[in-house]
Amino acid sequence: MNGAQFLVILLFGPETLYHRDFTQPASQELSWKTQYLSIRRIIAVPFTFADVTMPFVLLTDPRVFVATFSYNQVFGFGSIFVTMQLPILFAIKFDMGPQQCGLNFLSMLVGGVLGELIGGSFSDWWQRKGWKKEPLDHSVAPEHRLWLAYPGLALGLAGLVIFCITLDEAMHWNIRPVIGLAVVAFGFQIATTIVRIAIKKHGHRILGLE
Repeated sequence: MNGAQFLVILLFGPETLYHRDFTQPASQELSWKTQYLSIRRIIAVPFTFADVTMPFVLLTDPRVFVATFSYNQVFGFGSIFVTMQLPILFAIKFDMGPQQCGLNFLSMLVGGVLGELIGGSFSDWWQRKGWKKEPLDHSVAPEHRLWLAYPGLALGLAGLVIFCITLDEAMHWNIRPVIGLAVVAFGFQIATTIVRIAIKKHGHRILGLE
């Protein structure tokens, strides 16, 4: 599966190693054909060792490190931990088969979809609220969105606590651990959605490149 994903990304994924012109919309930087179908060097600047070390240099900035570390922990506990532990624990504790365990993941699907929808729309509302406070030039920093990651992180951690405690206390299957999973997915999806929106829309400003 991973090999197939690698080939698909290699053949059909857009090239990312090129200098973006942040003064132009992303759609005008390179054509679709250039990004997806051209097999050639996109820029004349040669590949250097600095291109490899740049991500680690960025981590020396506390703003980048905190955001990266938070995103890493959310992914680890909100995705890897629960998806690895649920089939093992439910199979041992409730004598469930693969299909029965798989149905419990529907709670994460529902929570993740709701978190994605609410996180994005709530983030836009938060920015518009900030614009009202700055009516002259609408100069609301994109980092303003990141404040909304805190309640998402709190909800995700609360969901983990609910999942672990209710699962430990359960003598037979009940819906409480599954609700905890939904809260985990809902909260962490809000947090990651807001971080992605802030970086995608204003990444050059967040990193101080403007």
